[in-house]
Amino acid sequence: MCDGVDNNCNGDVDEGYHVGEACDGPDRDSCARGMIQCDPANSLLTQCVGDAPETLEVCNGRDDNCDGRIDENWDFNNDVANCGGCNIVCSNPHGTATSSSAPGSARPS
Repeated sequence: MCDGVDNNCNGDVDEGYHVGEACDGPDRDSCARGMIQCDPANSLLTQCVGDAPETLEVCNGRDDNCDGRIDENWDFNNDVANCGGCNIVCSNPHGTATSSSAPGSARPS
């Protein structure tokens, strides 16, 4: 049972329920900012408490929504406002970008 008590007298409390571990709440991001706690309404369940509101991806070179991808919502090859990287405006009015073989070293054309 998940109830904050060592019910089987083995020195462990709520074993198997992962109480105190980080968790991701019911939002669309994958950021684990909440904490697993016993569900006060049902001692056989846990709940994720304290997960911050959803974090949206921002074009900034970081994985803001914690999904393992960086700036995945931007097209650095075709977006004239993000030409090869975040907030790099293409000097070519057609908005094409070329990138070298090294990752992250795109340059506007």
